[in-house]
Amino acid sequence: MRRALFTINSVIAWLAIGLDTVLTASVDIVNYFTTWSVVLVALTTAMLARGSSATWRRLPWLRNTSLVMITVTGVVQAILLAPEEHLLGWAKVADVLEHQVTPVLTLVVWCVLGPRGWLSLRAIVSSLLIPFIWIAFTMIHGAITGVYPYDFIDPSLNGYGDVAATLIQILAFGIAVGFVLWGIDRLLLRRFTNHAPAGE
Repeated sequence: MRRALFTINSVIAWLAIGLDTVLTASVDIVNYFTTWSVVLVALTTAMLARGSSATWRRLPWLRNTSLVMITVTGVVQAILLAPEEHLLGWAKVADVLEHQVTPVLTLVVWCVLGPRGWLSLRAIVSSLLIPFIWIAFTMIHGAITGVYPYDFIDPSLNGYGDVAATLIQILAFGIAVGFVLWGIDRLLLRRFTNHAPAGE
């Protein structure tokens, strides 16, 4: 069951990003935080399905980062972006797969299968590295091309001060998400330890 659930998680994430790529038909898809989050989920769950955690020491960091990023993706989409969107047809299907199905499924699979004990204070801090890289890439790309993936990070619409404030708030929310996941992880680890058969 473990391998099957991780595989399903990975396949759905790849399906979501694949469908969005076909519909978008533009390299600008790489600018979206959603794209980075979903691809990271797809990669890490595929590695977990193959049992790569025992052979690749960077997997815990990528797994933790994917959990924080996909949670932020789902929440930011629901609060900031969904009210402004009016999608139909396949575009709506892709949106639901990326922003609702993948985040929820990823968190459910993590709660059921873990792996447990990978989250820590250091892990939470290090999970911000890829989001920082995304911010730098997106802002530099936007400054050169004038194209930003989201209106709330477009300085021409909001000013650099407001954009910086928004990004700081999202990063702070990411840290909060990390701490919540860490707390859940500790609770689940304690529960599974307490219910383990004697002698294990």
